[in-house]
Amino acid sequence: MAAPCSSMMYAKYGAAAFTAVNASIISKAVAAPTASVGTSFQGLTQQQAMTLTTNLGAFLVVAYGGPNTYQGKSMLAAHQGLNITEAQYDYFVSNVVVPALSENGVPTADIMNCFAPPVTEKKAGSVKCDTVQSGPRPSGCP
Repeated sequence: MAAPCSSMMYAKYGAAAFTAVNASIISKAVAAPTASVGTSFQGLTQQQAMTLTTNLGAFLVVAYGGPNTYQGKSMLAAHQGLNITEAQYDYFVSNVVVPALSENGVPTADIMNCFAPPVTEKKAGSVKCDTVQSGPRPSGCP
């Protein structure tokens, strides 16, 4: 069985691209309206912003086939108490992550077929199910 293309994205795009996309995600998330993404990215201290940048970058690298240097909390623990709703999560993916990828040269086919599945699937232990902790559970999440 062939490996899903998501596991090959790091090899295809490289460390520099992941660093650029990570910086774009952080910038867009901080600028996003709190009504759409919640308050998770607002009022961060410099240390909190550095920790977020480091952890998100390392998470993205390992999630897409790069070396595992992620030392942050589990997705469930990292998002505990942030009260993220499914609508906020979906906004974040659609209006922060997708544009960050696109603006950094990732073609739509790779975004939809390779980058999207790991963050949109709904099953036990998935990023979406572990991140959405407020309001109704996304269908398919335990």
